[in-house]
Amino acid sequence: MFQRVYNQILGYAEHRYAMWILGVIAFLESSISPIPPDVLLVPMMIGNRSKALHMAGVCIAASVIGGILGYWIGYGLYDIVGHYLVTEEALVSYQEKFSQWGFLLISIKGFLPIPYKVVAIASGLAHYNFGLFMIASCIARASRFFMLAGLIYYFGEPIKEFIERYLTYVMVGGVLLIVGTIYLARFI
Repeated sequence: MFQRVYNQILGYAEHRYAMWILGVIAFLESSISPIPPDVLLVPMMIGNRSKALHMAGVCIAASVIGGILGYWIGYGLYDIVGHYLVTEEALVSYQEKFSQWGFLLISIKGFLPIPYKVVAIASGLAHYNFGLFMIASCIARASRFFMLAGLIYYFGEPIKEFIERYLTYVMVGGVLLIVGTIYLARFI
């Protein structure tokens, strides 16, 4: 089962519109979708290591632009539906915490493999300073995607062989890593 999915993703990675698809996935993950761009980015980078930095750049740009939409969703939707979900007192407390730790929260959580839309929407909901949100987003997303590109560029072929040999374990480990990161991120 995993092998078929893996082969299908590799097929998408070789599609002539793969960069556009990658950009759309990164954009949506930062605003409305829980699917991380890594599911396409990693196979694309492994398949064409010489373009790994370019692919990371596409993800960074699309992710930050999608984060802007996510921020404004959080900023604007409180008046429409947010007050049903969060009390005014809780919102004030949340905004105080965000004003104190917001830059660090955005930088750390933006680097982790959790849906970035959560960070972007929460930043808007807290009415966090938009300029600081943008700076932290650029730092977090660039760090994450350029680090991934660097690792795959330098260790690409052994990583590809390892993934193909132990695909089931890699997939299960990846899911556990994401679930564990989401669980631990609640405490940061």
